Amino acid sequence: MRLRVEILAALLVGAFAWPAAAQECGGDFEAWKQGVAAEAKAAGVGAVGLKALENAAIDEKVLARDRAQGVFAQTFTQFSNRMISAYRLKQGAANLKKYADVFARADKEFGVQPAVITAFWGLETDFGAVQGDFHTLDALVTLAHDCRRPQLFRPQLVPLLT
Repeated sequence: MRLRVEILAALLVGAFAWPAAAQECGGDFEAWKQGVAAEAKAAGVGAVGLKALENAAIDEKVLARDRAQGVFAQTFTQFSNRMISAYRLKQGAANLKKYADVFARADKEFGVQPAVITAFWGLETDFGAVQGDFHTLDALVTLAHDCRRPQLFRPQLVPLLT
């Protein structure tokens, strides 16, 4: 009898927890955004940020690009031969010197070495030359709502709205 009560209790808890879990990723986008909005409001996000979230939309181009990243099909040697050029190495060295103070603060506060930040900066944006043409909030809500890797993107939503 006790086992039945425990099983019933577990099923009831699971049934009531299901709607909250369902809003973690995927599912109804508008309901998911309402959950994010409640969290954002509780964190002190103002009317401008909440309105921006209300107007945010899924961007199918973001999903298509995210799923078609060819670099993951390459070996490290193939990737590095394609992406690491003399220009990037020279620019990286110059930027390490130019922004040494900023990098030192980032290293102290976040524990990320300047060379690592510089390498990502060079590979992802060619040191700012490539800014992209995606709407930042739409791209972020798209990736946070998508169930592939929401843990990478969901924590960034509220800070973006502030």
